[in-house]
Amino acid sequence: MDEQIRQLLLKCLEVDTKIQNDKLSIDLEEWDSLHHIQIVLEIEDKYNLEIPDEDLPLLTSHRDICAYVTIKSGTIKSEND
Repeated sequence: MDEQIRQLLLKCLEVDTKIQNDKLSIDLEEWDSLHHIQIVLEIEDKYNLEIPDEDLPLLTSHRDICAYVTIKSGTIKSEND
């Protein structure tokens, strides 16, 4: 899943493929509000998730998106489950 999300981010943001995962975040100039929505829609489609609006601020980096998808897809249980 880590590499799939990386590829999704690279495609949506149209950035250099040499960017390291820890640099794939909202701090990139290319990551604007429209790209953020595009990323969320792609994640919902690819992982068959419904992401509520209140969770959008949680999805601001490669690491955060991987953790979110892992928890929400049921791969691991969160502490609140």
